[in-house]
Parts: sequence; C-alpha cells; structure tokens
Amino acid sequence: MGHYLGGAPLGTQEQNILSDVPGLSLGNNGIGRDVYVVVIVVCKFRTKKSHTVQLKHLLGQLLADWRHALDEEANETKLLLTAAVFHQRVINPDHADQFSYPIQALSDYLDWINVLAMDFYTPSNSHQQTGPVHAWRNPPNKDWCGSAGIDNWINGIGPNPVKIETNKLVLGLPFYGYEWTLAGKHEHEFFAGADPAKATSLEFRTIQEQYINKNGGRLVNDDEYGATYWHQEAIWIGFDDAHSIATQVGEAFTEYNLGGYVAWHLEADDYNWTLSKADFDADEEKGELADTAPPDE
Repeated sequence: MGHYLGGAPLGTQEQNILSDVPGLSLGNNGIGRDVYVVVIVVCKFRTKKSHTVQLKHLLGQLLADWRHALDEEANETKLLLTAAVFHQRVINPDHADQFSYPIQALSDYLDWINVLAMDFYTPSNSHQQTGPVHAWRNPPNKDWCGSAGIDNWINGIGPNPVKIETNKLVLGLPFYGYEWTLAGKHEHEFFAGADPAKATSLEFRTIQEQYINKNGGRLVNDDEYGATYWHQEAIWIGFDDAHSIATQVGEAFTEYNLGGYVAWHLEADDYNWTLSKADFDADEEKGELADTAPPDE
C-alpha cells in the first residue's frame, strides 16, 4: 500500500493507520479508457480511538488526490471513482471510538456511492437465534435495516449534517444468505432459537438448487421485514429471493429516488437469472410509474 494513484506516497504512520481498518482496499487495476477505478471504503470494525479523526482526514485527502489524478489521466472518456460504504454514516455510533465517514469528500469526489444495506443478522453477530438477514424494515429495531440506512445517508442523521444527492447513492443487493440450525422444529420464524450452521455465506444459486429444489420445505416472504427465509426440519436459511429483492428495489427508487443498484454478486444468481430479472423488472416498473405520474401543479 505504499503509493496511491497520482498522489504522494503514504508515510509509514499513515499506512499503519489505514491498515487498522479491515475492508479498506487502496489500489488500482490499471488506468485507461473505460476503466472503472474503485475504492473500497468499508469500515465495519472498531479501530484505535487515537486514529479515528486522523483516519477520516486521510480518507478525505486520499479521495481528493485520487479524483485529481483520474481527471489528469482521463482523455475523452471520464474515469469513474466509486466507493462501497457501510449502511450508516457512522461506524459503531454508540462507542467512544466511533468512525465517521468524510461525507463532504465522498459527496465531492465520488461519482456514486454503493451503500451496503445488508448483513444485519449473520452467524457472526446472531449466535443464538435467526434473524432477517438483509432486513429492509425492522420493527423491533428500526435503525437496523436497509431503509433506515438509506435514510441515514440521505438526510445526514447523526454527527454528519451534510446531505448527499439521492441519485449519487446506489443500493447494494445481496445475492447470498446464511444458514442456521433450529433449536426446535416448531419454532422457525425470525428470532427463533438457533445455532449458526456455517460461518460463511451461501450463494443464492446454491440455496435454490441444493436446498429448496432438492428438499422442498417452506419459503416465507415476510413483508413486515421485507426479508425472506426458508426452512425444512432443522435447516433454516435467511436470504433475499425475487420477492424481497423486488420490494427493496421498488421502494428504494419510489421513495428515495436512488441512482441505481449494485448486485453482490451476479455469479451468485441462478441459471435463470431470477434475482437479476427481479431487480430489473422492479426498476422498469418504477420507471413506468414515473412516466405516468401527473405533472406537478
């Protein structure tokens, strides 16, 4: 991580501070026409308290220098700079060592921002019960879901009052889920007692082909949470299917007018492109509704 594109070399102290942030990737895959340059700025974990303010400044400066370098390198085709971010502007908001994104820098220098509104309940943070893995809504905990995350980024909730244009925000769509083993066969709803079956995620393709198609079981679309789960005897998997994906895309564009969506990742879709078709159809339906809306008076 010694140098970044077009900027001065990072010093040892700066490298050490940035390396404290799991998920932060600085680099490039080559510069040229039609190349998307992506900076991953995902801070999900706690970092050293003494570094948080300096880290925020360094990230802001990094984006500014990288934007300048890309503009210098570009010829006729603009080079794009994007970031993937946590579903909230502030990481660990209830801790003294919270991290706050440099919002003004993200707004000024990025072409769009991928909001990872996913992974609210996983085997790593829900050890004894199931949960709405990629909840779009969450009545028991209204701040811990995708719609609240998007609202947080748009409206500047918390210590970052700077607002971001909605068409610069892109909704992250998860094409995967997680498996738990139920403690009792008759308790299978969200927050039922369960133990994680696997620490790693399952691609939607695997869930569809290896579990649902082979074993039958019961698929539940819970519109209260905007989330989906499937269970068969003691096997329980939380994920997003076509119904929940369409719900998220439809509401994200209708209510928030977001700039687009990004799937993680397309290869995890099944051979019928079920999820890809669902988000595309929901986007098209949103466009048709906009075209038929009455003019403002």
